[in-house]
Amino acid sequence: MEPKDATPPTSNTARMTIKNSTAENVAQMVGSHGSSINQSSVSNDLKTVLEAIDRLVATVKSSPTVSADAKKDCQIEADQLKGELNKSKPNPNRLKEGLEWFKTLTGAVEVVPKVMEVVDKLKVFLPGVF
Repeated sequence: MEPKDATPPTSNTARMTIKNSTAENVAQMVGSHGSSINQSSVSNDLKTVLEAIDRLVATVKSSPTVSADAKKDCQIEADQLKGELNKSKPNPNRLKEGLEWFKTLTGAVEVVPKVMEVVDKLKVFLPGVF
């Protein structure tokens, strides 16, 4: 009588967690025919974009040349930008529209470098969009 062959497992679960590291875009390509591979990554890129938006808002609010109404609208525009960025698939056109609003602030030359900082951060977060 021959021994029964052990049935191989149908899935093999491996997990790799990297924290506080400069490693990015780590991919694991292991599996067998018919098995699925799930990969996710968490990036600080979104955090840096949101921080840049906060710095932009602070600059607008502290500008003596920006009207009180524009300062109030600035917070609304920033919140809309942040809301769009938090979506699973941000709409590039809405992001560009939001940034255009900040560019239209007349007389606030100190705002321009902060807008460009947000654009630069968006280029990293959404490559190919900006």
